[in-house]
Parts: sequence; structure tokens; C-alpha cells
Amino acid sequence: MTALEIVYIICFVFGLAYAVISTVFGGIHADGGFDAPGDASGSMHADIGHDSGTMHFSPLSPVVIAMFLTAFGAAGMICLKAFKLPIYYGLTIAVLVGLAVAAVTFFIFVTLFSKTQGSSESNVASIIGKEAEVITPIPADGVGEIAYISKGARYTAPARSALQTDIRSHTIVTVDKIVGNMFIVKASE
Repeated sequence: MTALEIVYIICFVFGLAYAVISTVFGGIHADGGFDAPGDASGSMHADIGHDSGTMHFSPLSPVVIAMFLTAFGAAGMICLKAFKLPIYYGLTIAVLVGLAVAAVTFFIFVTLFSKTQGSSESNVASIIGKEAEVITPIPADGVGEIAYISKGARYTAPARSALQTDIRSHTIVTVDKIVGNMFIVKASE
């Protein structure tokens, strides 16, 4: 057995073992697998900010690397044993097949995550200028509560009067601005 055969076999076995182990034990670790931002593998993360909640899948994630290794090892052995190609041709084909399988895996995961990423979580910045209803009276110098609709869901938030006047319950208001998590509102005309 040549050194290249050993490399192909190790790559194939390691990649396949990782795929099987991650499939069997994928949801057991403490942070919940792919659902958690800052996954221990470092393969995905959540960007905090205006695009909060979006998941990003890395092309160098362990899954993509494992698929590359598996395809590289399998293609290399096939080129070496079945087709009896010279080492350089077989190695080139094995690398290309590995890259192709890794790329397909990456694009499948990116597509999968982008399609399943829908959220009913409100984009707070889009609320400015929209109407809301006061559900807890807002005193002139205090805090009350409003309810508003965003993306078809009802949300509540603490609110202050922009004009520092009392605003009664069931009054329709317009969101003037948002400071932190405090909505500054004015009574609608």
C-alpha cells in the first residue's frame, strides 16, 4: 500500500466518520447545534445589529471540510484503483471532485438556511412613523405602554410622550422615534 493510498483512505474514513457522528449526535451538545449563535464549531454566527438574527454558514465549516475529505478520499481511491490513473492525474481529479462536492454542500446549506430563516420578529426601525395604540396610559412625565402591528404580529413596547402630555388608553399614536427600547410617541391627528 502506497502513502497516497493511505492518505486517501484516512481522508475518506475521517470525513465519513465525522458525517455519521455529527448526524447521530448533532442535536445533543449543550448549545443546541446549528440553532445557536456562536456555535462551538465556529461554523455559523449571528450578526448583531440591523440585520439581527441572520445566520451565516461558513465555506470552511466542519461539515463542508468533512464532505471535501470524504469526496477527495473516495475519488482518489477510485482513480488509483479502478481507473489506474497516474498519481498526478488521480490527485488532480480527487482535489477537483472534493472541491465540487464541498461547493455543492456549501450552497445547499446556504440555500437551506436562507429559506428557513423567516422570522416574525419585528424590525424596530421600520416602526418609526407607524401608528400604535396606547394600552397603558402614558403620563406626561412617565412611561406607559403601546401596542403595534409589525409583519402581521402584535407587539408591545414601553412608551413616553414626545410632547410631554398625558395620553389616555386606546388613543392612536404615531411613533416619532425610538431611543433604546423606549418608543417616543405623539397623539395622531
